Amino acid sequence: MDFTEGEDQVLIAEGVRNVCKGFPDEYWSACDQEHRFPWEFYRAMAEGGWVGMAIPHEYGGGGRGITEAAVMMREVAASGAAMNGCTALHLTVFGLEGSPETVKTFIALGASVAV
Repeated sequence: MDFTEGEDQVLIAEGVRNVCKGFPDEYWSACDQEHRFPWEFYRAMAEGGWVGMAIPHEYGGGGRGITEAAVMMREVAASGAAMNGCTALHLTVFGLEGSPETVKTFIALGASVAV
């Protein structure tokens, strides 16, 4: 099995790293100490299209797979965000795996929630 990353995966990693640079250790420490969700980080990731990267194209997502989403999560964790940053993204990235009915339900719910 070849674990060499393709060009798209390398570009995904670089793009996510660039977003994560805007959120230093002090940001994550403050989120921890204040017991607050990292909304600024989540918004930045959503604005960059990273949150919807594994959602199928027919639902407005990026149509990427789990491997690409895992590359994104690796970069988030490595940035200093660790699991705090990854946890903020897990459901919206991986939570839409399932039947078409499940995906439609979550898309409808997500559309009704303002980020």
